[in-house]
Amino acid sequence: MIDYKLLIIPDVHGRTFWKDATDRYGDKVENIVFLGDYLDPYPQEGITPELAFENFRELLAYAQTDDRVTLLLGNHDLHYLYPQDFERCTRYSSDNAWKISHELQLTAQPFRMAFATEVGGKKFLLSHAGVTKSWYERNKELIGTLTVEHLDDLRLGGIGFLTLNDLSVYRTWFGGFETGSMVWSDVRERVGAEEDVEGFEYQIFGHTQLADEPIITDTWACIDCRKAFLLTHEGKLQLV
Repeated sequence: MIDYKLLIIPDVHGRTFWKDATDRYGDKVENIVFLGDYLDPYPQEGITPELAFENFRELLAYAQTDDRVTLLLGNHDLHYLYPQDFERCTRYSSDNAWKISHELQLTAQPFRMAFATEVGGKKFLLSHAGVTKSWYERNKELIGTLTVEHLDDLRLGGIGFLTLNDLSVYRTWFGGFETGSMVWSDVRERVGAEEDVEGFEYQIFGHTQLADEPIITDTWACIDCRKAFLLTHEGKLQLV
């Protein structure tokens, strides 16, 4: 029985909370969306890079059994998938980089940059770090109309791909843009800002690790708090 619209899994970083969430709700939702950042665990959590890699392989195996699963890419995935072109992030695992890259490239499960859905006439956009209005406006000529397909096209290389490296002052010591890209934007960039973007009324993203609770506003939600969430048929987020 389909009780919910989406099951949403924010930043994994080697953690296994996604298993309980998919076991309990995997057959009760229309779609399952992972928001990226599968690897590069936090040392203080006691997860080694090797354990994170095995967890990632299990996650890929699960995703390949169900076409309702969408795997989005985060900054901690892109630096393995495109090591020559993407900014290297903290906790990059040089020892495991080759096998991670190999796994990312050979998996039969396609990765995406964004996922879109509609609930009650309201359009939702899901991505790793969120699409800010200023980043989109700055790169509108390259992106075109804001669609999942056009955001996916940024991975194809050239100047479009370079926009994914945009960092804000919150994420670099060397100056930056007003807001970062859809895989780098910090939640602090949104405080007090109007963030409706063309064609979407609501955004759901992770990337900025929060203490215990999500930040949920009228136009966006940051849910990177090591917990899974359900999107109801009424368009509300519900903690698993």
